[in-house]
Amino acid sequence: MRGPTLRSSFPLPGSASLLARVPVAGALVLSVAIGASGPAPGLDNGLARTPPMGWNSWNHFGCDVSAQLVREVADAMVTNGLRDAGYRYVVIDDCWQVARDGQGRLVADSARFPGGIKPLADYVHSRGLQFGLYTDAGRRTCQGRPGTYQHEEQDARSFAEWGVDYVKEDWCNAEGLDAPVQYAKFRDALARAAGRSCSASASGAPTAPGSGDRPPATSGAPPATSRTAGPA
Repeated sequence: MRGPTLRSSFPLPGSASLLARVPVAGALVLSVAIGASGPAPGLDNGLARTPPMGWNSWNHFGCDVSAQLVREVADAMVTNGLRDAGYRYVVIDDCWQVARDGQGRLVADSARFPGGIKPLADYVHSRGLQFGLYTDAGRRTCQGRPGTYQHEEQDARSFAEWGVDYVKEDWCNAEGLDAPVQYAKFRDALARAAGRSCSASASGAPTAPGSGDRPPATSGAPPATSRTAGPA
């Protein structure tokens, strides 16, 4: 399994070189970005009072993600002290889902995630970490996988049943849709789902209403805005 050294300029208490020794790759800070229009509204429920920090699979691995990789990352975060330094989230980005079943439920790639998502979430939790998963507010994800549009309540229930603590919701293939409305739909669905607390991150919001595609990286639009869902 690939495990190149991760380097970061973020200082950690008690160990300036800690991050340089981590044999994993990916964005360690899932953090909060605020756009020019000011903070995005969130629920005042006690969640995400500080920026959620952890690992996301996309920047290095892209679609080459699996349950085995995620377990190795979780183990490395514990072994190298990242968990105890406050990096608590392990987040799977796009490409984990391949279809919907006959009841409309999301189906994970059985070759890469044997047994589905819940056993993997359980393992991450057993390491004292939080588990995150990706979806898209549009009809399909950025990589053409099933999106959450018109399945907000159903997907929120699935995520709650699997034990998801953090959701990254992207904005691709959403032509004609309104980003604040769609993000709020899923945020509120997460809040209603099985009474489980969950942090939601609105990623790649468009610069104009009705835009179906993510803005270019140079547009100045916020890459992610953390919102919270679920009971306090």
